[in-house]
Amino acid sequence: MFGLHRDDDSPVDAAPDVVDLMIVDRDGDGIDDSLDTCIVSPADDATDDDGDGDPNATDPCPFNGSPSGDADGDGILDSCDPFTSTPGDHHLCVMSFVEPQLASLLWLPRASPEISWSANPGLLRAIPAGNDIATVIAATSLEGANVTTYQGVFTFTTHGKSGGITLWLRADPTTSTIADVGCHLESTTTGGPGTVGVTTPGGFKDQKPLAFTPGTANGLRIQGSLATLGANVLATCRFTINSSPVLTSTAMVPLVPGRVGFTTDRWDTTITSLYVTDRP
Repeated sequence: MFGLHRDDDSPVDAAPDVVDLMIVDRDGDGIDDSLDTCIVSPADDATDDDGDGDPNATDPCPFNGSPSGDADGDGILDSCDPFTSTPGDHHLCVMSFVEPQLASLLWLPRASPEISWSANPGLLRAIPAGNDIATVIAATSLEGANVTTYQGVFTFTTHGKSGGITLWLRADPTTSTIADVGCHLESTTTGGPGTVGVTTPGGFKDQKPLAFTPGTANGLRIQGSLATLGANVLATCRFTINSSPVLTSTAMVPLVPGRVGFTTDRWDTTITSLYVTDRP
């Protein structure tokens, strides 16, 4: 109950008679961001991303207007459920980036030489020039109490460049390091095919081929889960491009600090929605 509090949720030493009055509440809902499981605007909650008539805040599958099935009966419909055979998943948050000012406060650029994503109504976008890499990292942790799953909806165009996209599950907010953990798509040629897998301190793990069309805008969904197991984390990544089958990659990695974020390497990339669930 004593001490100061920084935006990154880490304590700062202070005299014992200083009471913590530095509350950070980016979305203005009266809940300190360090305790807030969903830092979004009322407009995000009211948005209906899939057009099914159910607003994001209550939609059991906010990016699929005609989902079917709930095999485990936990209220998260199968097309959005990260664990369809095991009940217990819980809807935490849907971010649609409706208010650019809030998005700019919550999603911060990583240190140069990387460039930042720009916040526009309804999306985050990065258009790297040349060989630029663009990264944003959440200003505060968005993880739930147990197994947290992030499902990002992207669109990307390669413009004839090799490159890649990463949904970071744990990444250093200040600099790129070999300890960062995330779900990664890359293509080392201008014409594809792509490769997906888990990027870890030990390298690019469980790689699998995933084809896409280099010259047009591609719809991409990346779903990444973190399950803490003692001193390690089980990272599970699922990838879907356009209407392709889902590809799954997994890796056991050391438990490292960091936050969720996004990187695009040379490709024109937007993210329109981030759906967060956990297993409390």
